[in-house]
Amino acid sequence: MTWFPKLAVLLAASLVLFIVFFIWRDSELDAFTDIGLDDDLSQVAGELTSDRLLGGLLSPNFTRRSCLSRLREYERLHKRCGPYAESYKKSIKEMVSGRIDSSSACRVLLIYEEADMANVFCEPFPDTTWLLPKDFPFNYRLSRFKQKYAKSFGNTLKNNNNKISVSTEQLPSHLYLYLSHDYSHHDKLFFCDQDQIILRNIPWLIIKSDVYFLPSLFLMPSFEEELSKLFPDKETVFHHLGRYLFHPSNQQVMDQILTCTFKEKLLPQVDMGKSIVAPSGKGKSKAVLLTSLIPSYYEKLKDMYLKHPTLNGEVINVYQPSHEEKQRSTNNVHNQKALAEINLLSMMDVLVTSAWSTFGYVAQGLAGKKPLILYKIEDKKIPNPVCGRAVSLEPCFHSPPIYDCKAKREVDTATIVPYLRHCEDIHWGIKLFNST
Repeated sequence: MTWFPKLAVLLAASLVLFIVFFIWRDSELDAFTDIGLDDDLSQVAGELTSDRLLGGLLSPNFTRRSCLSRLREYERLHKRCGPYAESYKKSIKEMVSGRIDSSSACRVLLIYEEADMANVFCEPFPDTTWLLPKDFPFNYRLSRFKQKYAKSFGNTLKNNNNKISVSTEQLPSHLYLYLSHDYSHHDKLFFCDQDQIILRNIPWLIIKSDVYFLPSLFLMPSFEEELSKLFPDKETVFHHLGRYLFHPSNQQVMDQILTCTFKEKLLPQVDMGKSIVAPSGKGKSKAVLLTSLIPSYYEKLKDMYLKHPTLNGEVINVYQPSHEEKQRSTNNVHNQKALAEINLLSMMDVLVTSAWSTFGYVAQGLAGKKPLILYKIEDKKIPNPVCGRAVSLEPCFHSPPIYDCKAKREVDTATIVPYLRHCEDIHWGIKLFNST
């Protein structure tokens, strides 16, 4: 299975930052494969029991006034300003009337839940909901919001010589922000500080995206200082926030999987000249969890270890929870299976993920483990090296902006600050690294 198609992430829980929700959906990607290895799957239940609500959320170098205190502040804010609260009702009336009250101190995260997302996530905030109510005035428009929508932020700039009036009287009561992979130059101006001044005064920001764009927020001076206080360890942003929010095709690929796992001594080689007549039941046991839309990788790996003895005497058991054959992004049961498999992968001792795999990004983030990445196969040739260890836990931003807002020219945004560099698996993507 390639990636989890609907993904909600709290990018920054702070009163001075607005909080972003993004929707992950893309039906054009190839089928990727991700593998997890665990010495004993029976240990998983015990680990789950011992992992309390905030287990693993905080790093030792977080201070009390850093991540935890800000999360608690946000939880209180969400309860005061979220759906059905008086401030929410007031804001809805202002949206419908077009009148703006600039004195409002509320900015909270709400999710537009379509049918395929129902019951996939638990509510993360106590005594309130993060779901956009069904009677939200513009619910019927949200699913139709696309890049060419005339009233989006980007198109408004494009049609007004890159300007939006800063007069409160002329500001809209709501604005659409299109930040998906096919966004335009004008959409990308969202990442310019001068435009954030305007956006902060617009009560309702409706965001649609299919990319992990958090790295670019670190390029903005108005965000960077607060984000650095929240996340002194740049490589664990997704890990901490993910754990807080988520409760739970060809022979070349197969050859690449085997070459990498043999080379890294994750799996033992087998004696293809011998056959197993009857399992001995002796030797160290190792479990392999393989997630993919198609069953052929699982069947080949399982048959190899079922029929032939390993050279080191280990007993290898191979599992695949599902094989959906094709991606069904709008199917609720399909999405629930995807989330379950992401969580299973995150419990493994070692991860091997495909290049470009956003499914794998989420699993490694939740696990807090740097995976081995199977580099992308080009022209049906296995790359050399076949795989490599990820340097950073963070997901890759596949389509970053390439515009310097101050210089007003194109620039390689991976060269601006020391903790943003190009991804290990996509040379044009960017991600967060700890400074070296």
